[in-house]
Amino acid sequence: MAKVLFADDQAALYNSIPQKLRAMGHEVSVIKKAAEAYDYIKLHASEIDLLISDWSFPGEVLNGGDLLKTYRSLSASPAIAFSSSPAAKMVARDIKAEFAGKDADLAVELAQKLLA
Repeated sequence: MAKVLFADDQAALYNSIPQKLRAMGHEVSVIKKAAEAYDYIKLHASEIDLLISDWSFPGEVLNGGDLLKTYRSLSASPAIAFSSSPAAKMVARDIKAEFAGKDADLAVELAQKLLA
C-alpha cells in the first residue's frame, strides 16, 4: 500500500481519482487548498509515495508548480502534474514529474505504474 497526496480543488476530481486509487489499495489524503497541501508536504514529504497535484488553485498565492517543486526538493518519490496548463507541462518536465494533462484515467494509470 502506498501513501498518495492528491491536491485539487475540483469536487469531481477529488472524489473520483482518490476513490479509484483507494480501490487499488492505496491510502489517499485529499487536500483542496494549495497552502494546506504545501504545509502538509513540508511536514510529511518523506511519508508520501506519490503526489498528484492540480496546477490552478483560484484565489490562492501558491499553485501546483509550487507544490510539485517543493515536493521534489524534499523527496525522490514520483509526482504527477494534473493540469491542462502548458506551464504545468514544462515544470513537470523540468522536475522529472509525469504529466497527465486533465485526463483522470491517465492520472490513475500513471499512478498505478509509478506505484507498482
